[in-house]
Amino acid sequence: ALLAAVVAGYEVALRIGRDHGAAISRRGFRTTPVYGVFGAAAAAGRLFGLDAPRMANALSLAANFAGGLRAFVASGTSEYVIEAGFAARNGIDAAGLADEGMVATADALDGEAGFFRAFAGDDADHGRRLTADLGTVFEMDAVTYKPYPICQFHRGIVRGIADLRQQAEGAAPDAIEIRMHPFEANFVGVRHAGPVTRRAQAFMSAPCLAAIAWHAGTVTFQALQDFDNARFGETMARVRVIADESRDRYEPAIRVALADGRTLEWKEAEGEGAYNLTWESAVDGAGRLAEEAGIPVSALAPLIDAVATVEDAPSIKPLMDRVRALAQAAK
Repeated sequence: ALLAAVVAGYEVALRIGRDHGAAISRRGFRTTPVYGVFGAAAAAGRLFGLDAPRMANALSLAANFAGGLRAFVASGTSEYVIEAGFAARNGIDAAGLADEGMVATADALDGEAGFFRAFAGDDADHGRRLTADLGTVFEMDAVTYKPYPICQFHRGIVRGIADLRQQAEGAAPDAIEIRMHPFEANFVGVRHAGPVTRRAQAFMSAPCLAAIAWHAGTVTFQALQDFDNARFGETMARVRVIADESRDRYEPAIRVALADGRTLEWKEAEGEGAYNLTWESAVDGAGRLAEEAGIPVSALAPLIDAVATVEDAPSIKPLMDRVRALAQAAK
């Protein structure tokens, strides 16, 4: 039941957002809480055993609870950390209200005053593929992961800069040019070149992340939390972000002119395929998170085993017990 609910939640949230997310992002909305409320409602509704009419009501109610802004990026404030939690709570509440018999309008998504139009601010058919290949093609299979605690646009930038840093063999950069798809290059916070005073500014800023990666070879949570403007500021100032129509989404191109006269180049050619979520990548990511949280990697073994066997487990209690134990062990 749990796994079916998880899949249902992912599928509903991703299908509602896949042809709508870009439009609302341009208007300043944050996709995680906006669509997360639908996923939570679908997952909770599945666990509650809602029939089709009540599930429809749950999703329509969820449309009324959606929200979350990207305004935090400019100031670096922390409201974003609660947005996903509120979306989860609101989705569960939507399913609970539907379970109790509350009825919501059937055109909450695509009506004249519905969710799609209200959030996107246009009349495009954002639900055109909503049920296409439903049950045979799963959006969850396209989910990718973040190897660093940063905006997904910048995964390739950090990887590329780290590679070029090795090739530079200690030579300093005179100029770093990053070419990105225009949607990414012009996205809120991506061009921020400092000063950086809070982590939320850092994880969206391409110049900031490029500077950290050049000096450290990677980007960690701690580096973002305790950003050193004195150490990284000069390198940040040498980074230029260019909107380039020839670059596909998630495929940045980087050019570094070194102080010794050499020029190095790197291009992301694999796109999102370089970050497909597999069991191996999930286990590796869990290990990195544990390390940064001060948890011995060996302590992860019981949790990994519980996740691996949850499909055949009589209940989710062992899984939740292990999650709680690790949460308590974190710094």
